[in-house]
Amino acid sequence: MTPAVSLDPTDGLLHLNATLIVSSMESQGALLLPQATENLDARWRADQAALQIAEVLPDGRFQLTAWDLVPANLPEHRFIRLMIAADADADGMPDDWETSIGLSPADPYDSMWDADGDGDSNLNEFLHWTNPLDALDNLRRDDTPRAPRNASVINNPDDTREVVWEDVSNNEQFFAIFTTDANGGETEIGRVASNHARFGPLGTATPVSVRSGNETGMSEATAAADPGQANGMVVNGHAVKKFLTKPEITELRRLDLNRVKVKWKCVVPNLPPGKLPHVRVVILKQAFDGEWYRDCGTTTWAATGEYESEAGITTIWRYSAITEYSNASDESGKLNAGSDAAPPSELDYGPAKYGI
Repeated sequence: MTPAVSLDPTDGLLHLNATLIVSSMESQGALLLPQATENLDARWRADQAALQIAEVLPDGRFQLTAWDLVPANLPEHRFIRLMIAADADADGMPDDWETSIGLSPADPYDSMWDADGDGDSNLNEFLHWTNPLDALDNLRRDDTPRAPRNASVINNPDDTREVVWEDVSNNEQFFAIFTTDANGGETEIGRVASNHARFGPLGTATPVSVRSGNETGMSEATAAADPGQANGMVVNGHAVKKFLTKPEITELRRLDLNRVKVKWKCVVPNLPPGKLPHVRVVILKQAFDGEWYRDCGTTTWAATGEYESEAGITTIWRYSAITEYSNASDESGKLNAGSDAAPPSELDYGPAKYGI
């Protein structure tokens, strides 16, 4: 293997790679697998490396390139290696590794099993270098959990207040609840186990946020929507309120030179059913000048949706979304009061921040 560092045209960043030459691409009974890591004493991750055919040589041999998918300039160190092993059933797992955990090198379907019941298949455990016989050692253990979504404060009939949220991670060990004072300082007021999505009772009506956490650390804070509390954000001149849940952009990709596809989803807003017909999701698009513009809105409420947007390839657009309540006769007296903007999703077409 000949190591090198090259500029990857897909993201414009430097990546570690290695070239090698093989006489045949026939892989039956053999496994050729690149792996990468940032610490020689840590896990060798096959999901962080890729093997590509660089060219076919005049003598019929193949020149391959093993790419480290993590940019070389992000961590302090990066290492890459190539695993060559027997794989009789061609299921992506080496024979000796299968034998060591009680699997069969002759059964191609045991790669889909989950030996320890932690939600990861045997093949995923091998690719991520985790122990397939230990449910506590899974491919999410070393990652900071994802932040909860759609946190909101609810008022109970007995006049107590609670905060509820949606769990979107599967590697958290607890949820931590914080309040924020007038100066922006945070105070942790309690924790609940990972199988809970509710905390209370809450004290005074100070802003509340929720974080998920494990041994690695805590996620970003998710502010709890509190009915009637303004958060100070303004989109296109309309005050944004916190009584509606945030949409999430689930897909953002280019269709051709001038079209972009956007998909979104959102849980039912924290409103009585009779008010839902007045809710719509508005997609916001940020231009190169930093201004946000309305791009599209649904006419009636739907939990999921998609649309196509115009976006020239020479511009990098950022997309976000809000839910919006548009009935001026509502007793709140607020027109176009909406949820917080969802975190923006960005289409990156080149190394420059805007334009190429």
